[in-house]
Amino acid sequence: MKKIIALVTSLVLIMGFSSSTVFASKSNIANQLTNNQRKILKVYGLSEKEMSNITLDTIRDTLKNGKIVDTSVFGKAPVDDGTNKIPERLKEKFNSLNLSEQQLEGLRRAGHTFDEIANKDKSTINSMLAASTLTATPPYGYNNYPNIPDGGGAVNYFNPAVSITSSDIAWYVSASKQYTKHIFNLSSDPAYGTYSYYLYGEWDGTSVDPDGAYDGIPGGTHEGVDVKYNYGANVYNATPGTVLTAVTGGPLDGYVQVYDSYLVESITYMHVNNTALSQNDPVYTSTQLGTQSTQMGHVHFQAYDSGTKIPTGKDDTLECRIPYGFMTWHI
Repeated sequence: MKKIIALVTSLVLIMGFSSSTVFASKSNIANQLTNNQRKILKVYGLSEKEMSNITLDTIRDTLKNGKIVDTSVFGKAPVDDGTNKIPERLKEKFNSLNLSEQQLEGLRRAGHTFDEIANKDKSTINSMLAASTLTATPPYGYNNYPNIPDGGGAVNYFNPAVSITSSDIAWYVSASKQYTKHIFNLSSDPAYGTYSYYLYGEWDGTSVDPDGAYDGIPGGTHEGVDVKYNYGANVYNATPGTVLTAVTGGPLDGYVQVYDSYLVESITYMHVNNTALSQNDPVYTSTQLGTQSTQMGHVHFQAYDSGTKIPTGKDDTLECRIPYGFMTWHI
């Protein structure tokens, strides 16, 4: 018997695991949950009793396939206001631009911040307005959610595989807000229209990306979530794990892909440039990934089940997982 125990112990050490990891109990996993993770599980309807007996497989399945039940645990629900509230310091500039309420709302819902709009001339703004206008008919089965809270949404038509109840939308916006605050290391909440302006599963109704550049995929469906802060801002990781790929420049203007062995998911941060990371580097939630692309003007987050394949940012058939649980689990 002693020989058997010694053999098992040797195998465990050779494989690089501790005995506590190999023989971890359900209660140990429950004890390791942070307050934020418990809140996320409550969003998906799990009770305290269910969490006390939770397994890693249940956590992974919940984040991939769970149904949204209760978003109140994250405080005040997102609201559909504030989209057109011009900061006092920019009112004189906006008066000179003479934009209608409808035009301003179109620009804000396309992800343009007040400062970005204020720094453009009238000709550029007219081009931006043309790019933000819905010019095609949504594919059959795509569902419309007309007023996404906090100035969110691009064209507001969603792939039929994406659930868009009011609770779902509230979670999508709340999770994106929490994630944006973390990756840009903000001490206060990000500005309306910067953290939920292009959500997972939204249809690309104009055949251009939110910044007006042709993306080569007419009518594709967005595979992730786009968020933004300032051009060139530092971008911090939300996914502890190991770097699979890190690229500076190129068609995406940089990207970093991280493998999360805890959730068994490959996470891609697109449009993150100037990275100092390399393949196989360990990364943590405090690790700087790089800087927000000045060319693309936003950071795209998407989650893929495994491997090093990086699905395009937009596809007619969704290949990536719904990302919101993966965006927020570790922060």
